[in-house]
Amino acid sequence: MAKTNFGANEALDSAPADRLALFSATPTEESSGTELVGNGYARAVVTWAAAAGGQKATSAECVMETATADWLPIVAVGLLDSEGNLHDYQPLSTHITVLEGQHLKIPAGGLILRQL
Repeated sequence: MAKTNFGANEALDSAPADRLALFSATPTEESSGTELVGNGYARAVVTWAAAAGGQKATSAECVMETATADWLPIVAVGLLDSEGNLHDYQPLSTHITVLEGQHLKIPAGGLILRQL
């Protein structure tokens, strides 16, 4: 059964995923991948704008903590709820490198969720 835009927007706005996680091995539907650990890494809280047209985007810049040592290459990002359950993930077409003293910033509107 297909969803209307109203149904898609309702589903997106009720989704509890508000933590951004970075992965050195991509999650799949059957596995949780390998999330970065240590070296200053911590999940970041994501603030979402209201859904419209079957999608929603971040409404504020998302800034990760400063790396205290080089992080492993980031190959995927994921969205988790406050209990650590992975809801969504996306492999990256270009891997991201964060070196000691750097931090990753994602601008407002830089993350978009679409209801399929």
